[in-house]
Amino acid sequence: MSSVSASHPMDSFWSNGAADDGSWSPLVDIEDIEDAWKGGAMSGSPIRVVVAGGGVAGLEALMALRALAGDRVELVLVAPDDEFVYRPLSANEPYAVGRTRRIPLDRAAREAEAEFFRLTVETVDPVAHVVTTSDGGEVEYDALVLAVGAQAVPVVARAMT
Repeated sequence: MSSVSASHPMDSFWSNGAADDGSWSPLVDIEDIEDAWKGGAMSGSPIRVVVAGGGVAGLEALMALRALAGDRVELVLVAPDDEFVYRPLSANEPYAVGRTRRIPLDRAAREAEAEFFRLTVETVDPVAHVVTTSDGGEVEYDALVLAVGAQAVPVVARAMT
C-alpha cells in the first residue's frame, strides 16, 4: 500500500497506523484495485465494493472510489437511513443561524453510479465475501468499506449534550 502525509485533502478517507512508520495509508488502495483489475484475477470486470454506512465517511469513500477508480469498480451503498444530514449546523437551527443540509442517499448513490439499499448490515462473512442485511438478504462483495459511524449517547444523565 502507498502512504501519504496526514495533511492529505481527503484525510477522512485515510486510516491512521496502517504503516509501521506511523504514516497514513488509504482504506482502499486504488493501485490494488488497478492490479486486480489488470492482472487477470478479475478478468477486466469491475470489482464490487460494498460501502456500509451513509455518513460522511461512507459518502466520501463512495465518491472517492468513483472518482479514482471509475468503471473499474461496481459500487453498492447500504445504509439504514434515506438521507444524510449534515449535523454541524443542526445545533444552530433553532436560532436561524443556518439551515441543516440534507442529502437524499438515493440521489447520492445515483450520482456515484451506485446501487442503494436502505438496510443495515447485520453480519459480515469475510471468508465468503458476503454481508447479510436487515431484510435477510445477502450482498456479495470483493471489497468492503465499513463506515457505520458511531451512536451518540448522553454524557450527563437528563441533560442535553
